Amino acid sequence: MRDLRFSFGLQAFKDRDRAGRWDDVIPLRPYTNVQPDTAGPVLLNGGTRALPYSDDLVAGRGGRVTAFGGFTSGGSAPG
Repeated sequence: MRDLRFSFGLQAFKDRDRAGRWDDVIPLRPYTNVQPDTAGPVLLNGGTRALPYSDDLVAGRGGRVTAFGGFTSGGSAPG
């Protein structure tokens, strides 16, 4: 993935202050030109980087989202 704006994980998080204004808690992700790259998480095993992928997302109660997938060191999801 060249553009971290479309990487795995939480993309945005805002908080409302007492005056009702919204503030960014997580800054916008930058455009990068390194491949493969990720905003995380990353597993390291003996110098090899394994990047996350997801096959399926399920939205649950209370805003919970579960990502089904795993990690791959090949730069793309298996299968």
